[in-house]
Amino acid sequence: MTFATKLPMIRAFNATRFAAMLTLLLCLTHDTAADEPTHTKRPNFLFIAIDDLNDFSGYMADEPGNFLQTIYPDARVRAKVCQRLTPNLDRFAKQSAPFLRAYCPSALCGPSRTSLMTGVPPCRSGYYTHTRHFRTYETLKDAVTLPQRLKQNGYYTTGLGKLFHKSVGDANGPIKNDWADARYSWSSWINHASGCNGGRPSKYSPINGGNMVFGPSRLTTQESGDWMTADFAARLLETGTAEIRNDKKRGKVGPDSVTLPNDQPFFLGCGLFRPHLPFFAPQKFFDLFPTDEMTGLNRSSLDAIVADLDDLPSGAQRFSDFGSGKMKVVMEHARSVGGVKAEVPAWREMVQSYLACVAFADACLGRLLEGYERSPYHDNTVVFLWSDHGYHLGTKYHVAKQALWEEANRVQFIVHDPRSPGSRDGKPRRQLVSLNDLYPTICVMADTGVPPTLEAGKDIASLIENADAPPVHPHLLMTYMEGNHSLRTSTHKLNRYNDNSIELYNMVNDPFQVTNLAGKEQTRALQQELQNRLNEAIATRPKQSPQEQRSSHPADDTLSQNNRTETENNDRQAIHLLGSEWMRDPYVVLHPDGHYYMTSTRLGHTTGGVQGIEVWKSSDLSNWKRLGVPWTFDESSWINTLAPVIDSQKDFWLWAPELHFTGNRWVAIHTTNRRVSNLLVSKAKGQALESGFREPMEVSFGHRHDPFLFADDDGSNWLVWACAKVVKLEADFSGFDGDEFTIGPSDRKLGHEGCSIRKIGKKYVLFGTAWSKDELRQGTYNLYYCTADRVTGPYGPRRFAGRFCGHGTPFQDKTGQWWTTAFRNGKLEKDIQRGQSLCDNGKAWTYNAQGMTLVPLEVSQTNNGDISVRAIPDPYASPGPEEVQSFSPAPRNDTASM
Repeated sequence: MTFATKLPMIRAFNATRFAAMLTLLLCLTHDTAADEPTHTKRPNFLFIAIDDLNDFSGYMADEPGNFLQTIYPDARVRAKVCQRLTPNLDRFAKQSAPFLRAYCPSALCGPSRTSLMTGVPPCRSGYYTHTRHFRTYETLKDAVTLPQRLKQNGYYTTGLGKLFHKSVGDANGPIKNDWADARYSWSSWINHASGCNGGRPSKYSPINGGNMVFGPSRLTTQESGDWMTADFAARLLETGTAEIRNDKKRGKVGPDSVTLPNDQPFFLGCGLFRPHLPFFAPQKFFDLFPTDEMTGLNRSSLDAIVADLDDLPSGAQRFSDFGSGKMKVVMEHARSVGGVKAEVPAWREMVQSYLACVAFADACLGRLLEGYERSPYHDNTVVFLWSDHGYHLGTKYHVAKQALWEEANRVQFIVHDPRSPGSRDGKPRRQLVSLNDLYPTICVMADTGVPPTLEAGKDIASLIENADAPPVHPHLLMTYMEGNHSLRTSTHKLNRYNDNSIELYNMVNDPFQVTNLAGKEQTRALQQELQNRLNEAIATRPKQSPQEQRSSHPADDTLSQNNRTETENNDRQAIHLLGSEWMRDPYVVLHPDGHYYMTSTRLGHTTGGVQGIEVWKSSDLSNWKRLGVPWTFDESSWINTLAPVIDSQKDFWLWAPELHFTGNRWVAIHTTNRRVSNLLVSKAKGQALESGFREPMEVSFGHRHDPFLFADDDGSNWLVWACAKVVKLEADFSGFDGDEFTIGPSDRKLGHEGCSIRKIGKKYVLFGTAWSKDELRQGTYNLYYCTADRVTGPYGPRRFAGRFCGHGTPFQDKTGQWWTTAFRNGKLEKDIQRGQSLCDNGKAWTYNAQGMTLVPLEVSQTNNGDISVRAIPDPYASPGPEEVQSFSPAPRNDTASM
């Protein structure tokens, strides 16, 4: 009986008996062999890895650059083939969040998986091959892996199959033999058979090709190791316990069974070995892909692939198989069997074998997903499905993974979170993501925090929950062997080899990477910009303590303005957030714990507003959670002074509150509409806000309109207020350390209010707010700035930063991208209100009646060492026609991104 059918029975009971019955019904919802898990707060994870799976699937088949389009040029034939190829994967994608532009850190099993699991990219760890265990490397011996992090934080971690480079683990043996990292990563590791052996090489399978062999297996699907691996994990999900069947244990060490505990959340990893070489799969999967359907694999396409090698630079030529490699081995064997005319049939037979292995892996996946769907843990178990890298099947005359081209680096990646409707919409996500993003994303979901050893990856929860969320990566880095790197943006791909030779491809107009644009006059500036970004991405960065995990420079900054025509701008748009909330003067700070904290002016005392400092928290700038009000104004030393005002119900507003984190303490500042301001210091050190605040200066702090706290590089703290004055603070915030200074532009008054100072490079940048007509509430509420070599000045002339960005507080996100906050203030003139051009691509109104807008900034250094700041998207980027001050265009052509 379902809950819905039982509900009418419940209504007949009184309130007390109703509560008792409801409790009983919730306990009886699942009729399964396993008890309902008792934990409800933290999710479980099902972590599925599929080895060597490229972008061959139905949901990705029509994406630009997919080689299935070459194999099956007829779209109708291709669609039918895909129905046979990956029915389970495609069904799962339609119910989940599929990522169509996901990439690996390295196109080789061990380095890719090690980077994913440790959060350390190959260019930092030096782990470029998998000839030995990753923990034998000095750079990785103390690495905290993803399952290890979860295990340290209360998760039960168990797994089997190929998750690290090999599937065998020995928790009690030498590290060099513990390939699955059973000693450190797993509560319980199962040594289980994988793959599908018993192969019968086909006619064109090379005789001496090493593992480059292909053909049908003598085993049935249910007899294969991968099926049994998937079945073990499925039974564990269905019943909460599973044991190895049919003597399929690998070796003698390790447990034979697993039982999931009821008092812990779990992380279950399951790794499938196919479609990795050798290309053996049961015969029925070969029968699904007759070679005569592969009309696109013919003599003309083979000749075209050879012709495409003409513009490969010296470094890239080494990764083509024309001189040596698997493609050459297959072609040479084909010619030995039937001459040149046998090359195409051999090519088709090899591709058929790979397709058969993909279909076999999909069948094994189907069994695992069946267990997941039947599981009593289903509703609280998040699925991450991924492949470790891509695979070439002929393009660039290459058959393998080891390369920098798109085919070797694009992977399949799907997330399913049953708790989040957005993650189950099936909409394709085309924002750039990396396998390195799995580690921080899962840690955030599990509420474990991200370890300080993590050097790559970002939390992509916003993309999982919303297919239309803004990108988190302007570019991605991929590495294969030492000194060979690829930088992928949303529009271009630059490959640089260890001999400094270059490839550059326009991935929008040339997704199959046929025309190398490197060295062309029209792309010279773009090539240099991408090389600069590549240099920054691979630069060695010191490991940081948990309190220092804040980006000190914008490593992932977007392309500079002179190359804007060469790239998409979808990662440079404004974002409107919290549209149902009334707020003004929003302030955002990035805490060393990796979270953003936001405060703002809220409704006044007589309008039912917040009677204190309200704090919001986010891990990604897109999804905000209200933390509460850690300080209320009735705790203040000046409450007695204001008591008559409050008692008389006259309006009382707490204005422009800000939270700062300095000296391992929170510091809060604010002003009010009743000429009272305050500086507050948290009573306890650390990130917790619950300890409360004290007032080191009490009423002697005085009235400081729109106060701002600036922490300089030398550890000193400065108070900035009005527009503008600045004074140094005592180290313990107990008073002022010296004289006040009046600061501002050299040519005119900075503005009316909302000042802040940021140290960018070696320059002090003073931001301030003014109305564009230099009269109160006349024109638009804009952000301006000026720069100096010292915090006390003198400052240079006033410059324009952003329209509608008044009282905006510029800040950097975790990638180093600069943003400023924006909001509505006052009544805009009617001619401005009517201008529909003020709507930013339908995503963010420039004068939001409610909520907060985040506007991306381009911050760069000019040739003379000065700092240039300008909002990126229109209409924020340009001064309005009513502006009383004349501004020249931002000096973008001679700037370097900061």
